[in-house]
Amino acid sequence: MKITALLDNFNDFIQKIGQKDHEITKIEFDSRRVSPGTLFFALEGLHTDGHKYIDKAIGLGALAICHTQELENYNNNIVYIKVTDSKKSLSKLSAKFNNYPCSKLKVIGVTGTDGKSTTVKLIDQFLELLNRQVGYISTISYKTSNIEEKNVLRQSTPEANQIHSILNSMLDNGKEFAIVESTSHGLSNKTGRLLDVDYNVGVLTNITQEHLEFHGTIGQYIEDKGNLFRKIGN
Repeated sequence: MKITALLDNFNDFIQKIGQKDHEITKIEFDSRRVSPGTLFFALEGLHTDGHKYIDKAIGLGALAICHTQELENYNNNIVYIKVTDSKKSLSKLSAKFNNYPCSKLKVIGVTGTDGKSTTVKLIDQFLELLNRQVGYISTISYKTSNIEEKNVLRQSTPEANQIHSILNSMLDNGKEFAIVESTSHGLSNKTGRLLDVDYNVGVLTNITQEHLEFHGTIGQYIEDKGNLFRKIGN
């Protein structure tokens, strides 16, 4: 997808530097996974800052950079997109880059403190018994084709570019249903991981006190989980 097409109707950027209309082949936030044609997102994380890896990403073939901080150097061959919230922008642009897979799938979200992965697997088995084509994402594994694969992404709910890429792979493999384990972290507006995932059905297993180091209060924890149900049918 060309940069101009990707940014069409995207109004969340502050500034764009660079006129080249590169063909974007991949969206990535981890510099180790950059390949030629990548749009690299310099995310500010808990343990490191993606802005430190911009030069590395360009060296590996990134043609566009999405960032929030002012940069010391600008490469004339690179397009720089400065945004206010890189995680929300990652979600929006990843959904568009993957042609909005949620609009073509029946998406079932599963949230709760305990039992999410088990519930995802049970729903998968029930739908398969009805001869429906099903894919899923859980803490333990994910399935985009007919083969179950171990989740090696190190997060129960992956980052937005990974989520939408996996959902798009389900479509490519003829899936009709997608079951998405939706953690409170992933549903939080702080991370934006599930910001542009639209659900048809929501499942809540239970709520007990957990992850208050991230959410701050039990009220906010419940509020963030509630984002799943606010998004049903949107």
